[in-house]
Amino acid sequence: MKRRFLAAALLCATTIFTSCSLGAPEMAGSIAYAKGGVFAVRQGRRVALKAGDHVRAGDRVETDESGAALMDLHNGLGIAEVQPLSVFLVRSAKRSGADLSVLGGNVWLKVNKLAKNERLDLQTPTTVAGVRGTCFYTFTVGDLSGTCQCEGKTSYSNTVSGQVIAHDQDSITFTRGGRVVVLAAADLAKFGLAHHHSVLDESPIGPKQDLDPKAFRAMMKLVEERFTK
Repeated sequence: MKRRFLAAALLCATTIFTSCSLGAPEMAGSIAYAKGGVFAVRQGRRVALKAGDHVRAGDRVETDESGAALMDLHNGLGIAEVQPLSVFLVRSAKRSGADLSVLGGNVWLKVNKLAKNERLDLQTPTTVAGVRGTCFYTFTVGDLSGTCQCEGKTSYSNTVSGQVIAHDQDSITFTRGGRVVVLAAADLAKFGLAHHHSVLDESPIGPKQDLDPKAFRAMMKLVEERFTK
């Protein structure tokens, strides 16, 4: 009996040691709210997500046309609103910072203020951003991708042209290929635009979208005019 007990104890200890050596999957965050189709793609499998589910580092959070989710980033780094038909990848999320990617669609992200030794990097299809405590909205409009700087300041590098631009609060950057157009606060004031980017009724990041279609068309006309210059 004693020998069997010792053998079982040894097997248990070996299993625990092996698990610790391999390392448990790094937590990247958790789903605070989900509606419609929200999924995690991990190790080639697509898993439906609901409120309370954990998201692991390396998971691609995807939404279908009816889906939207609020994701709390690990260690209190911030919160992301992943909107319909979007793909959001969290490569890592630690107290020292995070490595995030918006692979498609629209994501509204609020990052809590980071310390000097902390950093958050965000990649979009056309830019790489170094973030330190701010709020911004990344989006896709046709063949354009862009970022609205809602709060703070972020440094962006265009992955096609290599151009580096510092974006201040209340500016929107549009990218097409290697070209960049920036609308400053004075431009946005002409259209009466505000930072209302949510698709949810009560998002903790901010108000629901209420963009006037006429104002949106006027803004996009100005953007296209600047791209042709």
